[in-house]
Amino acid sequence: MTYKAIIYGAGGHARELQFQLQAEGIATLAFVDDFRSGFDIEGIPVLSREAASSRFLDARWFVAIGDNAGRKSVLATLRNLGLPAGSFISSRALVSPSATISGAAQIFANAVISAGAALEDNVIVNFGSVLHHDVRIGADSFIASGVTIAGNVKVGSGAWLGVGCTVINGTSDHPLNIGDNVVVGAQACVVSSISDHEIVVGVPAKPRSH
Repeated sequence: MTYKAIIYGAGGHARELQFQLQAEGIATLAFVDDFRSGFDIEGIPVLSREAASSRFLDARWFVAIGDNAGRKSVLATLRNLGLPAGSFISSRALVSPSATISGAAQIFANAVISAGAALEDNVIVNFGSVLHHDVRIGADSFIASGVTIAGNVKVGSGAWLGVGCTVINGTSDHPLNIGDNVVVGAQACVVSSISDHEIVVGVPAKPRSH
């Protein structure tokens, strides 16, 4: 990999992406934050989008924002401006040749994307998560570290699966479905389908009481 990177974002996920890029020998030229700039993170300048795009013409852009809606919005802006938004797949991830990974994905070290799995646009799969056979992840979703999703599970768009949660398998005829914009709490165990916009926690995972 010979390109250089600009990371849109200056928070924790951005720093973790920079660490992953560095491990692959990819230099990060700048972090981008439109609300605060003019300082460094680990020796790398934090700039506005306008400053970064005018200073670094040939870099590849990565959107490193954990919030799904924010990441979706920024990615759309970059594409509308014609800025090259890239995908990152760690060389230490294990990705099946039969898996399908769409644009602007980020797959971190020790993740496994197994046979027949499919990731739509702008999906993040963090350190050590395992997506088993025929799992489908909808656009703009975030899979935190240490998540295990068994086979024949369909996750909707904009979903957030918290650290260490587990989703049991569906079947090819009846996949287990996790709806759009669902939040699954850390360490939860999902044993049945979840409707859109639900927040579930616990073992087994149930809607959070208000």
